[in-house]
Amino acid sequence: MIAGLAQVLDDTAAAARAGQVRALVLTGAGEKSFVAGADIAAMADMSEGTAREFARAGHGVGEALAGLPIPTIAAVGGFALGGGCELALACDFIYAAENAKFGQPEVKLGVIPGFGGTQRLARRVGLARALELCLTGDTIDAAEALRIGLANRVLPAAKLLPATIATARKIADMGPVAVAEAKRVLHAGAGLPLAQANALEIEAFAGLFATADQGGHGGLPRQAQARVQGRVNEKESETAMDLSLTEDQEALQKMVREFAAREVKPLAAELDREARFPKELVRRMAELGLLGIEVPEAYGGSGLDPISYVIAMEEVSAACASTGVIMSVNNSLVCDPLLKFATDAQKQKWLTPLARGEKLGCFMLSEPNAGSDAAAQKTTAVRDGDGWVINGVKNWITNGPQADTGILFTMTDPERGNSGITAFVVDMHGEGVTRGPKDDKLGIRASHSCQIFFTDHRVSDDQILGQVGGGFKVAMATLDCGRIGIAAQALGIARGAFEAAAEYALDRKTFGRRIIDHQAIAFMLADMQVGIDAARLLTYRAASLKARGQRHSVESSMAKLFASETANKVAKDAIQVFGGNGYVTEYPVERHFRDAKITEIYEGTSEIQRVVISAGLLRRK
Repeated sequence: MIAGLAQVLDDTAAAARAGQVRALVLTGAGEKSFVAGADIAAMADMSEGTAREFARAGHGVGEALAGLPIPTIAAVGGFALGGGCELALACDFIYAAENAKFGQPEVKLGVIPGFGGTQRLARRVGLARALELCLTGDTIDAAEALRIGLANRVLPAAKLLPATIATARKIADMGPVAVAEAKRVLHAGAGLPLAQANALEIEAFAGLFATADQGGHGGLPRQAQARVQGRVNEKESETAMDLSLTEDQEALQKMVREFAAREVKPLAAELDREARFPKELVRRMAELGLLGIEVPEAYGGSGLDPISYVIAMEEVSAACASTGVIMSVNNSLVCDPLLKFATDAQKQKWLTPLARGEKLGCFMLSEPNAGSDAAAQKTTAVRDGDGWVINGVKNWITNGPQADTGILFTMTDPERGNSGITAFVVDMHGEGVTRGPKDDKLGIRASHSCQIFFTDHRVSDDQILGQVGGGFKVAMATLDCGRIGIAAQALGIARGAFEAAAEYALDRKTFGRRIIDHQAIAFMLADMQVGIDAARLLTYRAASLKARGQRHSVESSMAKLFASETANKVAKDAIQVFGGNGYVTEYPVERHFRDAKITEIYEGTSEIQRVVISAGLLRRK
């Protein structure tokens, strides 16, 4: 049940971010019970480790529910005991039927609440009342729950659901950003000193004036205009294609753009010149939630959508492509396959610290003689007792010198070709894992890569990602998503080169005129802008398909192919705009030129992208 509920909440969070859901009502299946507690018989056979994973999974559901950006209301009819009570406590409001009963009776069974009940109950009703309920295991009725502040309202059973839905609809009619911010500030401020909580409120209040949503009051014209325009053009909006960013995406773009301008761009030339890994920027990206952008909050991520990831990648890469690819690998090539293919236990162990930025990941597919041809790899994993022994060499591993965790592809049955590949999650600090010297590269010099050597490295069955023999599927699905990230990186490189060239063209004069006033330069800049905008639209389309859960292999390849070739052309033309100045390291365009080339090579060369696109065309025929 926990896994199913976690998936429902992930889907709800995605729908909420897309503006499709404004409020959530949780209700039981009938009048006798809200949600049943745990299966006591199953719990009797739990080991300590199993119990820990069970509790973590339950906490993950509670955190996912409490962390939704929309208000949640529990409509409690009948019994809400144990896990059912804990689920209700994770909601923002609790509406109860007159026949409702609440309690945390776990102590009677020799255990305690394990899904957040002790902490959420104390925060809702106070420590003294929570101690009494948890230590006695007593059950209280709806009237008592209302009296102590556990329930918000008590209603006749027949009116419970209509009243709850009416409240949800009332909230849904409010400004969504204002509602989300009010919820966030109330929850975050509850545990802070008053002065800090007030400061949080001030910043949130001011921030709303940078959005198109200030709660829906007539005195705040942009929100009012949006509502009127929406009603007037309701029919047109059913068929119009909306290419604008959402308010949340605009807020993210603003935040990342400011971070890139203030902290990334000033270091970019130095990092490139010294080929220095930007550990201070990686740490800041972790603090800003940029290392697990699409990972649900329950697993330590930011819980955002694929377009938000593209937006963040473009902004960082426009300032420093090296920093961008470090971020891309951790998001696209490590967190994404773990999110798709890992078990819940694997997600808790491996994904959560990666998404939080506590650890850094790498993706190990390429070998000295196996690049585009994955089936040619020689790294093997041989069954040995209850585990596997791995031997082999991996090449060009981005983040390799610094990585803590790796997604590793091996041959477990060489006779079966692609069907003999198995993926493992490995500890990069484990015995038998050795890193070669960092590669001395043309571009993205601050992003380190190296060879990784495996010598009798042992892994267990619980490190298999997906299924034995299913590694090729993991690799291809990962690269489909990774290509969106590299398209966004290429887009950022192109934009960085274009902006530098446009600024230079406005300032530099020849023959008594700014060079932008010469048609040859103006047309060159115009072509750059067209290419960049087209690349962005292709990348957004691929990300949008991913967000909707639709296949996007061809669209991701098209985005990467066009964006990477655009980045190379724009960077080359930017040097031409700068003339001789473009050829020296004093100006940034030569760095963009060197950085751009790799986008046509890694995560599938441009030739491989054309193979994927043409194969998709043949399938359609």
